[in-house]
Amino acid sequence: QLRQLWGAAARRYLEAEGTRPEPELELAALLDPLVERLVADDPELLGLSVVFPEQLLPALALARRLRQRAAVRGRGAPLVVLGGAALAALEIDELLRLRPEIDAALVGEGEPGAALLCAGAAWETVPGLVWRASADLRHNRRAPGVALETLLPPDFSGLPLDRLFSPSPVLPLVFS
Repeated sequence: QLRQLWGAAARRYLEAEGTRPEPELELAALLDPLVERLVADDPELLGLSVVFPEQLLPALALARRLRQRAAVRGRGAPLVVLGGAALAALEIDELLRLRPEIDAALVGEGEPGAALLCAGAAWETVPGLVWRASADLRHNRRAPGVALETLLPPDFSGLPLDRLFSPSPVLPLVFS
């Protein structure tokens, strides 16, 4: 039920485009505490993982609100990069053209590209990155597949599960 409420509020917010104040006020109440925590450390880069299609609208709404709040604070907003499995079902070029609050998307195997972005690599060198350069979109070569046996198992020991925005914890199922 919370997911439906969140998705509906995000949809109204994105469709309103400033034409009606109600959707903005409704979603701002949900987003502003999170946005304030995100911008408190003045990050340069924000990665939003969209694993399921239902997460796209909230991610876009969060990115837009982040830009709005950064403008109010007189600071630049962090660069926003989308990633995650749900992007495989999207037309990335269209998404980036329609949503200026998203600076880039990592498509395909995102782990190598995310590591490079966090290390400050030039965007031209990041595998799998589709990004806005002036009026054009650039498509970097895709990252090669990652052999699962080379990856470390996930470690959730420091994850504050009680503080997640979810009615119950959702963790991946890890197989051997």
